[in-house]
Amino acid sequence: MENAEKYTRYYSNGKLLISGEYAVIDGATALAIPLKFGQSLEIEQILNTNILRWEAYVKNKLWFFVEYNIENLSIIKTNISLVAEKLIKILKTIIETDPIFKQKLKSKIVTHINFNHNWGLGTSSTLISNLAFFAKTNPYNLLNKISNGSGYDIAAARETKPFLYTITDKNTHSIEIVDFANKINNNLYFIYLGKKQNTETSLNNYKTLNKITNTIIDEITEISKYLASSNNIETFNKAIFNHEEIISNLIGKKPIQKEFFSDFEGQIKSLGAWGGDFILASTENNSAYVNNYFKNKRLTTILKYNDITIKNK
Repeated sequence: MENAEKYTRYYSNGKLLISGEYAVIDGATALAIPLKFGQSLEIEQILNTNILRWEAYVKNKLWFFVEYNIENLSIIKTNISLVAEKLIKILKTIIETDPIFKQKLKSKIVTHINFNHNWGLGTSSTLISNLAFFAKTNPYNLLNKISNGSGYDIAAARETKPFLYTITDKNTHSIEIVDFANKINNNLYFIYLGKKQNTETSLNNYKTLNKITNTIIDEITEISKYLASSNNIETFNKAIFNHEEIISNLIGKKPIQKEFFSDFEGQIKSLGAWGGDFILASTENNSAYVNNYFKNKRLTTILKYNDITIKNK
């Protein structure tokens, strides 16, 4: 591109939370896995322009575009106004901390997501992580200014192995890398339910109920740590059953297995915004059983653990 000054590319991983949903924001330890799915952000800075051109591609197809006037970050044109407004909020938050960042926006920015963006695997968190790379700012601080999330998804964006995640106070957290599912990975499947939930809304509802106690936090932490090191599918299933019962009581919703999959031979656990995006199915049966079972339920996105996680050498 004419008058291009430099080209930069960043990449962040998607995520899934295996345990600790909701309770993680109150200090419970959660188990998370980074995914091979993710998002890249490519910046081509332009010397002689006052316009930011942004293009977002999903699986190599243009999904969203916007042009901003950089002086006031007003929208010149876009195909999805709601997304353009959300992006303005993030950019303005960075500029408030670092006014010089506005000059870096004299650019063409292109993002690529290599998975279905409706899956809830981290479209927002990977974007925040990449923009924090670009702005050379702390991604957790950026997240805290625009969201009430736990930050585990930011950790997953930059880690390559499963980890235990604990918020130690409002501004700090700990990450412990673990060898998760070494001997039971072939027993684990992720099934997309096609009912994407708003995480922010779900967390607000959870906070309103205010049922969390120190005892529950300790129980969730114990389960997360057990799951992280468990290599016995039978006891693994008992642990995620107990986890579902605890979260069910916390948020006042029936466990998803009892409601929709009571005849499944194994254990099912809600993920994402508690059963809206993905579920984890854990079973001693083979993949043919799993595929047939869920396809009979008209659920066709069935992903094996080994097919979505990052292969570490």
